[in-house]
Amino acid sequence: MHIFFSNKNAAKCASNLDDFRVPEQITNTSSILSTAVWLNRSTAKLPVIKLSELYKLYLPHNADQACVRWGRETRDNYFWLVNYLIELRYQAHSRYLKLDFDKIRQEIEVYRNYIDYIPEGKLTIPPNTCYDRFRGINYSYMEDVYLANIVFLTELWKSDKIKPKWSNS
Repeated sequence: MHIFFSNKNAAKCASNLDDFRVPEQITNTSSILSTAVWLNRSTAKLPVIKLSELYKLYLPHNADQACVRWGRETRDNYFWLVNYLIELRYQAHSRYLKLDFDKIRQEIEVYRNYIDYIPEGKLTIPPNTCYDRFRGINYSYMEDVYLANIVFLTELWKSDKIKPKWSNS
């Protein structure tokens, strides 16, 4: 699971993506948020989440992946991902999918309801996971995470079989 951290601003991050990657990022972000809740629910000193509520979340996976660790590390990181998911949903709706806003609101509420399960803390620098071993692209050595993601996305777009497009421009 990779989140394209191309900007500190979640809205700009989402708008920078091409049409193909928006749905992929929605899935990845929802999965990371769900995994954060699943993994932190047992350590939080809060009431146990009802099983019927847990079914609204994705099943946890890739718990050790860098973006997952980052998302559950602090409340501000988690909240950034919630905002990113909102912006991704907006991008999907404005570009090509006419979405059910009530359903989206419910999904976002589920993630917002569980923010107390995430440890308090400030927003930290996201991980640099800018590598794709199949395409031979690696920018994970760059210190500036945001620049690394921009360069990485540019390389991905150059190597895509189908030319990327942006319906929001």
